Amino acid sequence: MKHLMPLVILSCFISWVPVARASENEGVELKLGKEWKRAFSAQTRQATILEFIREGDDINHWEELVTIQNVGSRKSSPEKLLDKLKALRETECPGATEWNVIQKDENSILYEWHANPCAGWPEQVEIARIMSGQRNSFFLHYAAKVHELTAETRALWIKTFLEATLDSEASALVPSAGRDDVDEVVPFPMEKVMTALKPAMESQNCNVTESTTDRIECKRPRVFANNRQTSGGESVTAVLGAKGDQTQVRITTGLGFYGRLAKSNWSTPIYEQMVQRLQESTLTPPTTADMSEAAGAPAGSAQDNTPVVYANWGYNPAPGARLELKEAGRKPGRHGTVITYHAEGSGFPTEKTYSLWMMQSGDHKTLRLLTGYQANAAGLLICPGQTQPGDPPQPHSHCFPLERASIDVDNYHNGEPVNIAIISTDGAVRAYARAYPFPIQAQDGKCTLNVEIANSKFSSFIIRGVGFEPNENIKTSSSFGDSATPGTQQASPTGEFAVTVQANSSGQNSGSSTFTATGDSCHPIVTYELGKAAKKIQ
Repeated sequence: MKHLMPLVILSCFISWVPVARASENEGVELKLGKEWKRAFSAQTRQATILEFIREGDDINHWEELVTIQNVGSRKSSPEKLLDKLKALRETECPGATEWNVIQKDENSILYEWHANPCAGWPEQVEIARIMSGQRNSFFLHYAAKVHELTAETRALWIKTFLEATLDSEASALVPSAGRDDVDEVVPFPMEKVMTALKPAMESQNCNVTESTTDRIECKRPRVFANNRQTSGGESVTAVLGAKGDQTQVRITTGLGFYGRLAKSNWSTPIYEQMVQRLQESTLTPPTTADMSEAAGAPAGSAQDNTPVVYANWGYNPAPGARLELKEAGRKPGRHGTVITYHAEGSGFPTEKTYSLWMMQSGDHKTLRLLTGYQANAAGLLICPGQTQPGDPPQPHSHCFPLERASIDVDNYHNGEPVNIAIISTDGAVRAYARAYPFPIQAQDGKCTLNVEIANSKFSSFIIRGVGFEPNENIKTSSSFGDSATPGTQQASPTGEFAVTVQANSSGQNSGSSTFTATGDSCHPIVTYELGKAAKKIQ
């Protein structure tokens, strides 16, 4: 049974390419010298990006930059992807860029371009290669803030990119297994890093064999075929060192002697998985006690600093902060209707940094989509370098303007929600927005009931009521077949309530259910399908 997970597309230029769903079993091998250090990485379900700068350089003020991107499903050829990139660049900066194709074939295109200063971008030169694998497309970029590359530098990067290869069995995080060991400093305390390392190792089939406060070791099982070792057997060791409120992480892979040629270096994939978990830890899942307490909490209850639970998503926004999902269009797609949304926010306090998060339906995991936002004096979210939305952002700030970002979802069912949030990095300021591409809804007077799918089995649902009298007691009834379960819900001070219902009945895995809510001034009744009857993609 698959999760009900949306396709998310962020419309950006250069630093992030619009993509489809990324495969988990394909990666790229690119050889970089030890003078290059990883300065930035990010991942969504559809894309991954890594950026490298030279030792002594600054990611926000770099002179040379190497970028590796896995941009997901190969719906277009490399040449068509380049055409799309040219068209986007021409829209952004008409006539500012000169392009030259160096080499191309059916699955790859190597090109270079020179860009004059435009829209806050300095003059720069880039050599790049687009590669199409069995399931994904990859972009490799080398950029330098110069008027012209030396002949030696140009020849070096042409050779480097032409030697890059794809691995159909590698992790979708790039670069894949096989790169050098890791020695990095991450902006997280040591205890938190150690907590993230164990599941990161296990995600790469590396079983933890030893663990202390500053060291953890794991071992990957050996795989044999025809009495010959074909893979596995590596031992990976991570050693941590405190550097103030940051942590130095050293991860090494021991290949040993036996079966050495069949082994790979797993330091980088484990590091990447660790970073992903640390990035997601801002919204760490709650404990069982937290979930039990929060599940029945009405909107407006005092739980501002608790972890965000699915049933509570949308509760306790910061006073005055507003976030809204606005539908921008619909079109047919390969997986049902594609709906495009834009996020608009206002009323956010200054002197904080904000990120855009999305909660997946089905498995309820949270994903950080975009980050680096600040609030201007009017409370609007902007990137560094902007004074108001629409201004050009500071070049290479890794902040993509919210007003230009699109969130595309498809593969949706009736009652499946789109949930996003803007959350400050300290967790103190939160604002939420929810939309139903295909709502299951009933209204009576000013009262409305919305039915929301809560699990991938289509057996659990959340009923959300709005428009009731403040703090009133609402009589409810949930029925399936001949059985009915009465209940009482107290409305919040804003006249809202949320209740989780298990709609399936013993011996039956499909059908319809009815939920009624009787308040002082209204009596809405909503009917919805469950189980197999609810699985139709819209």
